[in-house]
Amino acid sequence: MVSENQTIPPRLGNLLKEIRNSLGLKQAEMAAKLGVSGASQSYYENNLSVPDAHYLTALSDMGFDLSSLMSHGKIKTSTNEINPSLMRQAHTQAMNWLAQEGLIPSEESLWELATATYYDLLNERATSRDRMRVVWDKAKQKANESN
Repeated sequence: MVSENQTIPPRLGNLLKEIRNSLGLKQAEMAAKLGVSGASQSYYENNLSVPDAHYLTALSDMGFDLSSLMSHGKIKTSTNEINPSLMRQAHTQAMNWLAQEGLIPSEESLWELATATYYDLLNERATSRDRMRVVWDKAKQKANESN
């Protein structure tokens, strides 16, 4: 919960919810991606608690511009606002590549592929099969290290 000496930036909870919804995730799914409990995600979205540095760093690692988020109240990546249609297209491309390769992803691996594809689409460049393989291999290595 928020202590007396903490202040929550205006609209932060609403913006966190907008980010989650733009990615098509449930609270528990977003929480897992950002390394917090579902209850914490709910507290953040309802302005009952302030996200910690770990959470904000994970959000930044997903490509969100935190200074813009905190000061201007806009959900932004480094170059554009989140585009749900483009995110769906990236997810579809990642799923198609996985099917062609005969690979069955973990949720985290799929997320890594879709995110990489999203930023490629955002920057108007094609995601090559080689790039998908590199992202896949990194996601698998990361998963193995955490087990």
